[in-house]
Amino acid sequence: ENFMECYHCATIHPELTEVLPEFADGYAAQYYVGHGAEFGEDVQGFTVDGSEGLDRIPGVAEDQDRRYYAITVRPQVFINLVPDHVIFHRMYPMAPDRTVVECDWLYLPHV
Repeated sequence: ENFMECYHCATIHPELTEVLPEFADGYAAQYYVGHGAEFGEDVQGFTVDGSEGLDRIPGVAEDQDRRYYAITVRPQVFINLVPDHVIFHRMYPMAPDRTVVECDWLYLPHV
């Protein structure tokens, strides 16, 4: 649920809302299909401080650059897509109160 909304972002993730300003209003990149949250005006890349990231992944169109996309593949996969990398989250429920989360950060081969 936290992945699909961002009501908590302004207070819990201020560095994220600096990079993705619409998240401060509780929106998340999935609030409609195909929406990509635009980076803040002075943000160069999807980094903690908004500085420039890495080379753009080939195939990312000009209108997709400087945007963050999120996909949920129910019930247990989240995918984050930004211009220079992809984060693939998988969750494995182990017990009613325990879940193992694996995250893979995918970069271009030269990185």
